[in-house]
Amino acid sequence: MNHQEAAQRIAQLSKEIDHPNQLYYMEDQAVISDFEFNQSRNDLNLLKPTL
Repeated sequence: MNHQEAAQRIAQLSKEIDHPNQLYYMEDQAVISDFEFNQSRNDLNLLKPTL
């Protein structure tokens, strides 16, 4: 994965995490499973050091 692809994937994962996170903590609504959330967060954490 090159730098541009990593940056795009980070942006995508951030969106996938931010919206459900806001709904969960602000409106008490779980729109994705904990597993899906954790998987996206883990993927994001693995990619961030590459930039």
